Amino acid sequence: MFEQEINELENMELFDDYTILKGSIPVLFSAPHTMYQLSDDGTTKLKEPYTKAIALYLNKYCNTYAIIKNTDTGIDSNRDNYDEYNVEMRRLIKENNIRLVIDLHGASKDRNFDIEFGTLNSLSADFSTIKELEEAFTENHINNINHNNPFKGGAITQGIYSLDDVDVIQIEINGKYRDYNKNYEFKEGTLNKYPFALFIIDEASAMFNQLANNSEKKELERKIINVLNLVRDYGIGIIFSTQ
Repeated sequence: MFEQEINELENMELFDDYTILKGSIPVLFSAPHTMYQLSDDGTTKLKEPYTKAIALYLNKYCNTYAIIKNTDTGIDSNRDNYDEYNVEMRRLIKENNIRLVIDLHGASKDRNFDIEFGTLNSLSADFSTIKELEEAFTENHINNINHNNPFKGGAITQGIYSLDDVDVIQIEINGKYRDYNKNYEFKEGTLNKYPFALFIIDEASAMFNQLANNSEKKELERKIINVLNLVRDYGIGIIFSTQ
């Protein structure tokens, strides 16, 4: 069931240059490299499989926000933070009070890490957010985690870092934990105990404290409890971090 659904999401046809999906939890997943891109030197930059599927899956089951780039516009959105994708992402963040952005990227299976966090040398996210995210991976036996080596965070991370009260992390996911079709370990079931992706609710205390009255707090609490109850069935790690 999961294999079928994750492949359907990866192969879903999305129109326009980018797709924005709204949610109720102030966490945004960005997937800017879902397509082949022609570089300035005439070479082709490969797409990063299943970054789109992860963003769609988390929007569907965790009600997080998502922005997905669908077509090659001639601009790599992680190299130019003034392109339309970045401008619309920052508008989405401001209008919906997004507190955490995870910029999803796919690394080769040949890389010497499982996961890599790019945080502009720990500037773009609070230490507690980075630490709890790392613990979520290690608790699921994904231990080979790099920080800002070799990727410190591209134009997306740099652009969002300039905003107030938003944490942003560029996450590079090794192909063995991401590319479902080419990963025989997934198909053989030897990685069943590992989560396919992590869902992060950032700054839980801050979200509650900023609300003006008890009715708003109760409504946010209800939404979070509903999400928690739903995702337990899908093997997704839940992290609460406070700032």
